Amino acid sequence: MSRALSTLARLHRQAIDRCKEKVAVCVAEGARLEQLAAAARAQAVAETVAAQNDPLAYSMLAAYLQAMRERAAAFDRERHGVALAEDRAREALAAAFLEEKKVSLLIEARAAREAMEERQAETMMLDEIAISRAGFG
Repeated sequence: MSRALSTLARLHRQAIDRCKEKVAVCVAEGARLEQLAAAARAQAVAETVAAQNDPLAYSMLAAYLQAMRERAAAFDRERHGVALAEDRAREALAAAFLEEKKVSLLIEARAAREAMEERQAETMMLDEIAISRAGFG
């Protein structure tokens, strides 16, 4: 049984590692999307400033800004999806930690029970020795 619990503990640690990796991937993807969105906003500001001095750019500014709003909305939708995936990964990580803790408690309880049984066996053996030396046995 102890071997089974050790194997179970190892499997839960591996599940925790996989969940941590999923969370890290989601965080990195969210950061990447945020950088892309910030770059798009900066580009829109630069184009707006440039359009103030260029009549041709000014005439196309409204269409450009509309395209940038659509692009920003797409970034927001994608970031929302990544945030949901991150939340699910964090929930899975929490669940994996709880399961690992349960197995850890089982291992500790088993070790305590085995230690108690060993102490009881030693006590019984010492009692038998004392009884036989006292001449009662």
